[in-house]
Amino acid sequence: MDKADKSKLSKLRAQIDSIDKNMLKLIKNRFLLTAKIGEIKARNFTPIFDKKREQEIKFRIRRFCSENNLNPGKITGVFEKILEITRGKNR
Repeated sequence: MDKADKSKLSKLRAQIDSIDKNMLKLIKNRFLLTAKIGEIKARNFTPIFDKKREQEIKFRIRRFCSENNLNPGKITGVFEKILEITRGKNR
């Protein structure tokens, strides 16, 4: 690999590292918000799991994927894992 390609590769990897960091911050913020929602639901004796809400989230994700040429099955799978973690199954 020549010097120019090594430089381009390094810059691209730095961009990916920055995106990863931002994604992790967003996931952390999502967890904080869902914890607050959980507290409100607990105070009001409301079930934590809301199947309709999760279906709405997945529908929006699939629609976004379709509009942005992303694989809806794979991206939905990522979000299903996030939802599972949010529900406390893997914290």
